Amino acid sequence: MAKHVLVIDDNADFLRLVELLLQKAGYTVELAESALRASELLEQRVPDAILLDLMMPMRNGLEFLEDLRWDARFEKVPVIVITAMPLTPEEREFIDAFAVVCLDKGRTTEVVGHLRTLL
Repeated sequence: MAKHVLVIDDNADFLRLVELLLQKAGYTVELAESALRASELLEQRVPDAILLDLMMPMRNGLEFLEDLRWDARFEKVPVIVITAMPLTPEEREFIDAFAVVCLDKGRTTEVVGHLRTLL
């Protein structure tokens, strides 16, 4: 059975690119265009992994990640942060504590290799 990956990003073109990349690698993919939508989807199904953008309107990826880690249902779900945002040392420390990998959006093709290692 294919592993299920939830991808959270407010950029529709980026979502489609990652969806194609992951489907080609054999993953089932669910897309969320916001942290709010992702929270709704998580109530229906626990994914095997999450790809998370940080810069999103209303509720950013850091807030989403913190809430996710407080919920015992998702404590073992690996999160890969993908961002174009420059990070402060504090943000980097936070991500290092709560996510398994942080990639620059220019390195998106590396996601498949990281997922294979994690899953």
